[in-house]
Amino acid sequence: MDGIRELEKYSAPILITLTSCLLTWAYVKAGGFSHMLSISSKLTSQKFWSLFFPSLTANISFWATLALNIPDFTRYAKSQTDQVIGQAGLPIFMGAFTFVGLAVTCSTEVIFGHVISNPTQLLGEIGGVTTIVLAIFGVSLATLTTNIAANVVAPANALVNLSPSKFTFRSGAIVTALLGIAFQPWRLLRSSESFVYTWLVGYSALLGPIGGIILADYYLIHRTNLSMKDLYTLSPYDAYYYSGGYNLVAMASLVFGILPVIPDSIKPEENVFPVAPQASSSHHERNDENSNCSSYAGSGFTLWDESAAKKGKTGKENVAERPGLRGLRLTPQGLRLSEAFAP
Repeated sequence: MDGIRELEKYSAPILITLTSCLLTWAYVKAGGFSHMLSISSKLTSQKFWSLFFPSLTANISFWATLALNIPDFTRYAKSQTDQVIGQAGLPIFMGAFTFVGLAVTCSTEVIFGHVISNPTQLLGEIGGVTTIVLAIFGVSLATLTTNIAANVVAPANALVNLSPSKFTFRSGAIVTALLGIAFQPWRLLRSSESFVYTWLVGYSALLGPIGGIILADYYLIHRTNLSMKDLYTLSPYDAYYYSGGYNLVAMASLVFGILPVIPDSIKPEENVFPVAPQASSSHHERNDENSNCSSYAGSGFTLWDESAAKKGKTGKENVAERPGLRGLRLTPQGLRLSEAFAP
């Protein structure tokens, strides 16, 4: 993990510098931002909104994995302020890099006479040995750092937590890499249809309910209070043992959030992002374009509602509310032992 931290620390300024150089080149060659951003939209208002929501869901899904496993990184922060600043940088730099991509892509029509959206193809058009070497270095560095942070840390830690005696972080990372190759991601990237609907929108129907359940359990049910004693015990009498070690209400909520969008998630899709105006727009009939948000809210509300009903029937109180147990409360300064629960 220390090696990953060092890699990210030094690669970030390098990638920002290379990206700034690319934007500067496009600005000079295109004669300023006015020419770079002068391309008008080729989508009608109806087509724009029909593509907006699946694109929004795809972008949310793209970050959903990192959102769920962000504690893998924030637990190393020295203070609450540090972790907030670190997370605030994500949308800022994401927006900045998105602007660079749009601006440079638009500038290619002015510079070359046609739009080039593929970065690799654009760098080939620019030419020059120095450009090619820097491009290979930049693309490789960006791919490596992005994949390690977003796609390796979480599953590697999950394998370690699953069986600490069999896995280390390094072996978990290797298994993750091999599984990633076995899933053949290049097949998903062959078209926007398979990548957006089959993959991003599809797995958002699974990750959305998980996020909703986590937030509902922490904020609505436990009211940000956690029993530290019960978090680290296998006793059937602890607060988080539930039914034989499984939270059946949470599992039912997960199923409830996924079921409504399963039919559309497995439906083959064609011409999701049509290039020609006359292309089909069959995706209008789908119901999973907002699968992440709808399943997120559905599962979270179901868990909260069922837990409240169960508590009302049994009269069982939240263990984090009982005196004599230390609790955790989320404060502006971070996770703190709540004085009200200290023995």
